[in-house]
Amino acid sequence: MAQFNVYRVRLPERPEEFVDVVSLLPPEVCGNHGLAGEVIAGFCTRLMQQGEKISAETFRPNRPFIDLLHEVIANAAPADPALQAAARQQQTGWVYILDARTPTPQGTVPPHDIMGAFEVRNGAIVAGSYSANQKHRLFSDDGFFKLPDEFLQDALMKRIFSAAGVPDSRPASGR
Repeated sequence: MAQFNVYRVRLPERPEEFVDVVSLLPPEVCGNHGLAGEVIAGFCTRLMQQGEKISAETFRPNRPFIDLLHEVIANAAPADPALQAAARQQQTGWVYILDARTPTPQGTVPPHDIMGAFEVRNGAIVAGSYSANQKHRLFSDDGFFKLPDEFLQDALMKRIFSAAGVPDSRPASGR
């Protein structure tokens, strides 16, 4: 599973000031290549102290990252074997992409833990039917979002490395 990292960076418009940002890029990539805007998951509302944990009050999501996340889901999820199996079982209606951090995946899922949905017809995902849930939160009291499976996580990391303009340097076991 990918790890969120906090980086202290200078503000381009005010180089004497710093901001803490959150990204899935590993430190060795960030240190060598910097952070493109869309690979920043969000911003801390203040500089974090050593060892301090991010909270819902100290995290602000980054819209370009949210757009990137939903682009990945829209494009990669229809090829996900787990989602295809769910569509076959559903037959007609909608299959939902649930945030894996949700404490109640088999029960009532909080709206902020529903990432989006795909329409299903005749047991197959309808191309281009992804609808992102605008109420989904990247960070909640249960922590940072977690994609539901390794297939989507891998697709997200590939897209993040691409957006950063670097080759995917993760070991093969991390892909």
